[in-house]
Amino acid sequence: MLQRIEFPHKLGVCERLFGKRLARIGEAWVQTAAGVIWKLDLSNATHRWMVYGFYEGPAFYRWAANELPADPVVIDSGANIGQFAIYIASTCPKCRVYAFEPGAHASGWMDQCLRVSPLPIVVVPSGLSDFSGSAHLATGGPPMTHGARNYVARDGELVQLTTLDEFAVEHALSVIDLWKLDMEGHEIRAARGAAELLRRQAVRAIWCEVTDHNREIVNVFRAYGYACYTLTDSGIPLPAVALPSHGNCLFLPDSSALS
Repeated sequence: MLQRIEFPHKLGVCERLFGKRLARIGEAWVQTAAGVIWKLDLSNATHRWMVYGFYEGPAFYRWAANELPADPVVIDSGANIGQFAIYIASTCPKCRVYAFEPGAHASGWMDQCLRVSPLPIVVVPSGLSDFSGSAHLATGGPPMTHGARNYVARDGELVQLTTLDEFAVEHALSVIDLWKLDMEGHEIRAARGAAELLRRQAVRAIWCEVTDHNREIVNVFRAYGYACYTLTDSGIPLPAVALPSHGNCLFLPDSSALS
């Protein structure tokens, strides 16, 4: 019943009510609040969010439902096990989501889930950067994060990287309606690898993690003519006066018409 009802601070309230009991279950196939059956590790708080309601809250998905076209092209970089991908796919059922996840464990997890719950999501087993080639992915965080905190480093799992510019050419993507970035500090290098798309403002909206440690990304996008916005609870963009201590901001071309 609570999955169908939105109210302020829902994720935190549900975590207080149900978190300990769900955590004892561990890995299980669960009906998420998106209405999608997905494998989750319920010992992980962020996986439990997917049971309670919209992943990280409903404001962004309200914006997406109102502002994205009926059949958007979405790039999810740092897809992990598909937390964002399944919610944007449920918000925009005719979308095409390219879920970039270089880690074999997490990309394999998504593949397994998509065999059970087919969605318009294409798993791309590589990461985005400012070059194409091989790199190493280091493990960050405890095992139950399932790669959500992994980062590009000198040592670790051998993975493949590409640039968004090259991927767009290879897949004939002239426009990207939404680019989500949550890459554990690699966002700036990924943005450099999308220089041609950003120069043409062919990326119509960017939903990017912006925290105290990577506020430089705001200046990177500003150089290409993108302004930074926060969202009200109802999903209305407002010019960002201050950056969140931990969270995402929406970047839109300065000429975008805001509703």
